[in-house]
Amino acid sequence: PGERVELARYDGYYRFRPGPARVVVRVMKDPLTAAQALESGDLDWLPRVDTADALAALRSDPGIRLSEYPNLGYTFIGFNVRPGRPFADVVARRAFAMCIDHDAAVQAATGGSGVPVKGNVPPGSYFYDPSIPDYQLDVAAARALLEGNGYTLRDGVYQKDGTRLAGDLYVRQNRAQRVAFAELAKEQVARCGIDLTVKAADYATVLVPLLYHPNDFDLYLGGWGDLADPEDSRLFGCAHVTSKRNPYDDNFTGYCDPALDKLQAAAAQEMDRAKRRELVAQVQQMLHDSGPYYFL
Repeated sequence: PGERVELARYDGYYRFRPGPARVVVRVMKDPLTAAQALESGDLDWLPRVDTADALAALRSDPGIRLSEYPNLGYTFIGFNVRPGRPFADVVARRAFAMCIDHDAAVQAATGGSGVPVKGNVPPGSYFYDPSIPDYQLDVAAARALLEGNGYTLRDGVYQKDGTRLAGDLYVRQNRAQRVAFAELAKEQVARCGIDLTVKAADYATVLVPLLYHPNDFDLYLGGWGDLADPEDSRLFGCAHVTSKRNPYDDNFTGYCDPALDKLQAAAAQEMDRAKRRELVAQVQQMLHDSGPYYFL
């Protein structure tokens, strides 16, 4: 338990004789250790390389074969938008997005292997809309936006109605690229009077309980994978907001917009692929402009 899973071949399979007689799946939480084990020959296959240093070493090893492909997933910073939380106000979320040098931060955090995204549909998807605008770095405009909407600067941090733009940014401790982006985000939003504390923690024991009801968090840097179809009502729909009655659903941010619900329902029911693509593009635009995620 906690170390490995062992699989044995079943020779009585009726169609053919399966591959190796024995397969050992090792549990290795540290991505660098896993990459080093592959390079040394202790592993035969590694499904994911998650650090830039390890990727560079494996690329230079003639005994390693790498496969790269557009990943139908994305990472994001999710805001808790429930009342009383620092980023419940869409103005604060928009200002946040204007304070980060988006593309440069993605490249720095991933060692050049990441593809910047700006919505909930990744570029590898048929439904991706390239016309969604890029995030624009503009610290002065971000500060002006905040001050024009009632925020005042006190001790270097903006606040409004007693709520400071400060919070803990949680991230999985064993995902080096995500931790790197979190640290970059912390440094960059500080220029806009936003104070973040990066908390890298274990996913199962710390982060998952935070994302369930009562959702006691401010920001979470996470990811979704295998998004073959962009039907995302479970992530952003009002019916999927976590609550006491529905504690374990996927809309942990608490975001609810009836107009978005209506649009997502129309997209889910549209059978014409081209028309559906147009509806999904509108969903991407709405989430980019005012949604609960800053897409990475």
